[in-house]
Amino acid sequence: MPALILAGSDDRIVWQGGWDDARFRGENVTTCVVEGGGHFPWIENPGAVARAFKSLADRVTI
Repeated sequence: MPALILAGSDDRIVWQGGWDDARFRGENVTTCVVEGGGHFPWIENPGAVARAFKSLADRVTI
């Protein structure tokens, strides 16, 4: 099952470094870092977030 890790590049609330662990780097995992995004990247850059979810949806097959 495809998975998406979505984070803002400038998030000062939640440390994103934990996602660097190998267990979160499988073939099924896509990481999207929204440049200029903070803790709420969907507010700061909704287009980038929409593209990330569209890409995830395209990977999900029935």
